[in-house]
Amino acid sequence: GYCEEGERQALFEEISVNPWFASLDGFYTLRVQDEFERAYLRPLDSFKDFFHRLQRGFEPLVDEEDPDLDRLEKAVNALRKLDHAGDVTVPVEQLRTKWQYFQAIIGQYRPGQVAGVGLWPNDEPGLREVLRSLVRSGTGLKAGDTREFEISQTDSGVIIR
Repeated sequence: GYCEEGERQALFEEISVNPWFASLDGFYTLRVQDEFERAYLRPLDSFKDFFHRLQRGFEPLVDEEDPDLDRLEKAVNALRKLDHAGDVTVPVEQLRTKWQYFQAIIGQYRPGQVAGVGLWPNDEPGLREVLRSLVRSGTGLKAGDTREFEISQTDSGVIIR
């Protein structure tokens, strides 16, 4: 219904401005573990992309100032091609819950501020490897310095800082 569409619009806007969803490049430059990506990043990014394509398809249909027939025809064709099996069929409450869990896990951290993120215990091997790699590299350490790492466990995951 209309209320759910308003909720989808609000969720789309929240996700769209989050730096973790600016581009997929952030997923690969970070050590994002598979289970975390499958549970949160992919479904939310898929929803964001689908909703964005849907918006772009409707813009020419409601643009009263530019009733260009070619543009309208392209918009209608683009809307016909949308994959209706995407996360748009997922109830908005489920998407909102994923978004809330994602925010609880990530907090205020931006992609470049987190060395690794995953779901515990499924992503444990990968998270341990991230920690080992950080300890081995000693990035930015001077002779004699030690580097402290913090593992923060949330209800749904672990962050290594």
